[in-house]
Formats: sequence, C-alpha cells, structure tokens
Amino acid sequence: NFFTDKTFLSPENMRQYYLRKFDLHEQWQAIFSSRMLKHFHLRSFMNYQLRKPLYDYRFITNSGDGSNFSPGQYYSTEIGSVVRFAFREKFVLVGNNLLSQGTKFPAITFKYTQSLSGIFDNSYNYNRIDLMFEKEFKIRNFGKFSVNAQAGKINGLVPYSFLSSFTASYDKFAISVP
Repeated sequence: NFFTDKTFLSPENMRQYYLRKFDLHEQWQAIFSSRMLKHFHLRSFMNYQLRKPLYDYRFITNSGDGSNFSPGQYYSTEIGSVVRFAFREKFVLVGNNLLSQGTKFPAITFKYTQSLSGIFDNSYNYNRIDLMFEKEFKIRNFGKFSVNAQAGKINGLVPYSFLSSFTASYDKFAISVP
C-alpha cells in the first residue's frame, strides 16, 4: 500500500477488502506526513500488525534454534517512509485536506520498510523496498489512459501474507467518455 488517496468504492479499496477476507489482519499505525519540497511528499510511519491466516498455513523456517515452524498467527512491528515525487502536481484545498488534481508528468513513489525484530512479539527480521510509477494520459474526446507499474523486493524470511500483492490489469480497465 503506497498510501494513495482513493475513493471509498474504488477498485483498489474493494481489492484490499477482499484480500483481508483471506487473512485476519489487525493493524495499529501512526503516520507523520509532510511536504519536504515543492514536488516531494514524505510520509513516515510505524505500525504493529497481527496477521492470522483463515486457512491451513504454517510458515516453515530453519532458524537453527530447533524450531522449524511458527504458529498460525504472525506479529510484525515496522517503521518506514514513503517518498512521492510528482512534478507540478496541482492541489485543491477542501476543508483541512489537500486533494490532488493530478499532474501532466509521471509520478514516482518509493517506499522503504524495516521490521523491528524483538519489539512487540515481532520475530521477523526483514526490510522491504517498493517502487511505483504512475502516469495518466488524457485522450481528447475519448477519456483517460492510465499506466501504473509496481515492483517490490523483500530481504529476509517472511510468511506468505507479508509478501507483495500487486493488482493485475484486468480489473483496472474502464472506458469513460466525457
């Protein structure tokens, strides 16, 4: 999740809802958000999460201490930052919130997450890097064409539910005519 602002019934929010049906996922999170420079947006966060698969799953490890599988629920404590660069992005102020009206240029989002092993029952030591590229093209008298590319890398051993889950292209296709 790149902390993108979507509407309540957007395909991404509905996808997140259905993904959580597969795992019990509780999360407590604190976020600090700030504009660093004119085109950069920084969000720093710390979270604590519990994930419990609602299906038969065990995470097998070879930790060297004699244990070779972990219990059916997983705790994680993470800290990280998200940096988004969007050149000449335009905003509108609605109440106390700034809403993006987009940009004519590509937006690039970088996210780094580090687990804090040993804090709040977290027994996983990993770091994660995610990168997202997004660009929207407006086609006159036809509509919009959006490109969104995501990539991620996790260093360390983590249970299945901690791995990346990117959207496929079939669910995001839509045609709208002004």
